[in-house]
Amino acid sequence: MIELYIENLHTNKGRWFELPIDWEEVKDKIELDDGQEHLITDYMAPFTLSHYENFNEMNEVAEQLDEHTGHQQSTI
Repeated sequence: MIELYIENLHTNKGRWFELPIDWEEVKDKIELDDGQEHLITDYMAPFTLSHYENFNEMNEVAEQLDEHTGHQQSTI
């Protein structure tokens, strides 16, 4: 399981997301408009992440982990 705290750097609004999740849903929840920057300010994962990880790649890794462990996504 991978959980990320993603923050909108323009508004400082952020929240926790369990991956995999659709990027449009993330943008909507943290009110991230096109051109605004975001940052991963915290995470829970079985490996080290940086503040600037590629979101699509993290979704792919989360899907692979879920397949391997049999984990089903839950709502946070």
